[in-house]
Amino acid sequence: MTVCHDDGGTWEGPGLIRRILCATDFSENSERAFRFSLALASSLGARVTLLHAIEHMPDLGEARYRMVVPDIKPLLSEIERAASERLERAAAPPAGSAGVEVTARLGAGRACEEIVRVALDERADLIVIGAQRHGLLEHVLSGSNAQQVIRRANCAVLTVRPPKEDAAV
Repeated sequence: MTVCHDDGGTWEGPGLIRRILCATDFSENSERAFRFSLALASSLGARVTLLHAIEHMPDLGEARYRMVVPDIKPLLSEIERAASERLERAAAPPAGSAGVEVTARLGAGRACEEIVRVALDERADLIVIGAQRHGLLEHVLSGSNAQQVIRRANCAVLTVRPPKEDAAV
């Protein structure tokens, strides 16, 4: 990897990217982002953390919810178990990406916040995230997870867009 400076000089810096955090929502585009992360990690000698964030739910243990909502702890445990199993399957490197160290990590909370938090925790040099197509209203009201991560991250963020044939709106 070559870094170019404002003064026109360059610096060859192998190993500038050693830790890649790839976020997944298990969509096809997240799978593309993961494959890209693996290819990049292989060429740079980096390791990859594959993160899936389970969107958090309000604390339903509060007194005001007890009369309306039954105990959902078993449901939450099942959601976590199923997500963990799916994440482990997704983190299995495909053929041809041998030698790349991949760690699966399950988080809970708003996806964009969890991605940024884990990137800090893992000291990630790069976040790779699959960009999704959203409707205009959703885009205007909150922006996408990718946009939120780009705004908040303290490291480089690379977004993988869907191929043109998937991009029809």
